[in-house]
Amino acid sequence: IIGGIASYHGLPVTVIGHQRGKDTKENIRRNFGMPHPEGYRKALRLMKQAEKFNRPIITFIDTKGAYPGKAAEERGQSEAIARNLFEMAGLKVPTICIV
Repeated sequence: IIGGIASYHGLPVTVIGHQRGKDTKENIRRNFGMPHPEGYRKALRLMKQAEKFNRPIITFIDTKGAYPGKAAEERGQSEAIARNLFEMAGLKVPTICIV
């Protein structure tokens, strides 16, 4: 997961997205765009920051899904995803997801 602050038509926004590779080597390095729990927690921090500073959120979704490994589940993959869904439902800033 990558993210940060950007400007859209002069308006500050928070942008969050998946980063995939352009070739096999880069895809392997970037886990084929499949986030680990830490990536979902990073996205949540960015969303909370956007809400604090009243910035709209733009998300780009380009992934096959969450990383399905045992280690990811041990680190709380399902909890991290559920927490994001719960928190996103209560955000007080506009959110748009581009798939």
